[in-house]
Amino acid sequence: MSDLAEVRKRSGLFFPNYRNSHHHSELGGKSPQQVHSQGLVRKLPFDFCRPKKLPITEGQVHFMRAVTKERQVLILNKTWDVKLAEQDQGVWATLLLSQQNALLRIYDAVPGAPIRRCLAEYPFPLQEPVVPLQDIFKPAAIRQKSWLQIIHDFFRPPVSTPSTMY
Repeated sequence: MSDLAEVRKRSGLFFPNYRNSHHHSELGGKSPQQVHSQGLVRKLPFDFCRPKKLPITEGQVHFMRAVTKERQVLILNKTWDVKLAEQDQGVWATLLLSQQNALLRIYDAVPGAPIRRCLAEYPFPLQEPVVPLQDIFKPAAIRQKSWLQIIHDFFRPPVSTPSTMY
């Protein structure tokens, strides 16, 4: 879609149909709406005020894109090569944001797929710092780690990245 106005126009039709669709094989016959409504609801504190300019916060941002005939995808107004993909192939991109770096990984399937391959990986340039996720936004399981969990996480070996697996 060429601009935000077109996105707004089409999203009014797309999202209600998508949320109530039962065609997703990974959802066990349920619609996205049914699955999402089962989750834990976390509400912001009553006195929470959104800042005028939101910071870039650690976490992940996901994108779904179709690969062009040049074997590229457009993410956040920048073109990224995906040489291992085919034209018109759908890809799943994840922007991983941490205080140390930002990394864009492009996959051939959604997270949780039985078989998933990383097609490309790029450092992502940022002009401003990434701030830690505030505790009020973290799931309770993350906020309330035991000392044993913290020690286990500290000594856990680093996860190998797709670039080191090839």
